[in-house]
Amino acid sequence: METTEIRLFKESNQSFIYHIEEKDFGIYHHHPEFELVFIKKGNGVRIVGDNIDEFEKNDLVFLGSYLPHVWRCDSAYNKKDGTFTGKGYVIQFVEDFIGKSFWTLPENSDLLRFLSHASRGCKFYGQTKSDLINIMLSMQSMSPTQRFYAMFSIFEILSFTKEYKFISSPAFHESNEMSESGPLRDVVEFILQNFKQNIKLKDVLELPIAIHSGLSTRIKIISNLRTDEHRIPQDGRFRFKHRNDEIS
Repeated sequence: METTEIRLFKESNQSFIYHIEEKDFGIYHHHPEFELVFIKKGNGVRIVGDNIDEFEKNDLVFLGSYLPHVWRCDSAYNKKDGTFTGKGYVIQFVEDFIGKSFWTLPENSDLLRFLSHASRGCKFYGQTKSDLINIMLSMQSMSPTQRFYAMFSIFEILSFTKEYKFISSPAFHESNEMSESGPLRDVVEFILQNFKQNIKLKDVLELPIAIHSGLSTRIKIISNLRTDEHRIPQDGRFRFKHRNDEIS
């Protein structure tokens, strides 16, 4: 079973996607688009690459192309009548949505540098976070043309900001081959279903799918952790990686 590729529908008169998500935030998946995600309402567990962390409202994250991810809201946001009460804002764009020559312009060197960092996922904070959220919210009332030009305001912010933290580890980026993503997805689903329990990393490594696929070795390399010393605490803050680098 491979990681699911999920792509939002893009209108024929638009070059990128601006979407307000008011349904369940989905399953562990990837897609070719870069993605900016703002959680307006919701909290739960977020998995990006090999990072597992809690998220809450006002979470703002930028994801690189084909970086596996999922936001799983707490059960309180799924009502008995089937309605979902979480809300998120999403911007997605493929690398060449403005044309390949755009990225070769010398003025875009800083933006390209940021996009290369996005292969690990970036979580924003500070003034950068506030400015990007304001743009995303204001785009709701804009015409497609206005939204297009608002993207350049977003690009300007991304070009110069240092107010973000990497999410997944360099080791995951290096080992992130789509042909191997099926076993990892099964492990992710196991963690999502049991994250409030006292799960040992040893339990994850001993899953049949991890053993038979060789994924247990891969997780050990990514995590750089000894399995008899670390547990997944009930607050959901366990990470396969042991360091979260901050740009300064």
